[in-house]
Formats: sequence, C-alpha cells, structure tokens
Amino acid sequence: MGRNALIEARRRTLGDVLPDWLLWLLPVPLATLAALVWSWWSTTARGPQDAADSVQEYARFRAALGVSVAAARTPEADRR
Repeated sequence: MGRNALIEARRRTLGDVLPDWLLWLLPVPLATLAALVWSWWSTTARGPQDAADSVQEYARFRAALGVSVAAARTPEADRR
C-alpha cells in the first residue's frame, strides 16, 4: 500500500460509505433510542432517603435563596 493509497483512504467520508438517504434518516432512530434510554434511566428507583436529611437540605436551600449576594461574599467564603 503506497502513500497515495493512504491519502485516498483518509479522504473517504461517511457519505462515501453510507447512502445519502441513510445519513438523512439516521438521526431519527438514534434520537428515539436516546429518548428510550433517558426515560428508562429517569424512572429507575432511587434509594430511600432519610426524611430529616431531606428537610434539612431544603431549609439550607431556602436560607441560601434568602441571602443577598453582597452578604454572601465574605473573605471566609472566598478562601473555600
């Protein structure tokens, strides 16, 4: 296999290997497959969570929303 054959092999694109109609329709089944995998993943059972931990995390979240940006910028916070 000579140098020219290697150069020609590199110039081949996906359009040279697959027909145009297949390249045009290929995203449809790929998107469908991605949607199926995502819907399966999103409905998998999660492990049980402690209710007290969940309530504490929500309270921390609400407190963070109530703090002004200027008050949140302290030298201690910048060092983290």
